[in-house]
Amino acid sequence: MSENTGKNTAEAGEQQPNQEQTESTFSQGDVNRIVQERLQRERDKFADYEDLKAAAQRAQELESENQSLADRVAEFEAKEEQSKLIAEVSEATGVPANALRGTTKDELEAHAEVLKSLVQSTGPVIPGQEKRPNNVEDSEERKAVRGLFGN
Repeated sequence: MSENTGKNTAEAGEQQPNQEQTESTFSQGDVNRIVQERLQRERDKFADYEDLKAAAQRAQELESENQSLADRVAEFEAKEEQSKLIAEVSEATGVPANALRGTTKDELEAHAEVLKSLVQSTGPVIPGQEKRPNNVEDSEERKAVRGLFGN
């Protein structure tokens, strides 16, 4: 056993000088150069950071503008759909489109029925009818006056 421990100690002694040989010492100039190289590599990694930051800002602006335009398109589509509903109900009920109020087809139809009941048609209008006198039946008094004057 003692032979084993002696060999182990000798082997251990041999390994220690090898470890010291692999370690190298650096001068202050070498350390400064290594640190500067390392800093430059890190700076190179982030060299385009400002460009990326500007691109991200521009992308955010474009996304915001896109969202506002999408909102406007949705608003115009909703107005167009509302106009179509009003025109459809107006044609079906005969009530003028500019008089109808409501947001759904049911509301528009209900409002049209209310308006129709309020504005009853009195019959057909004949152009120029107000310029013609009504034919009035001759009364006894009228006949007497005509007889006096000879008409």
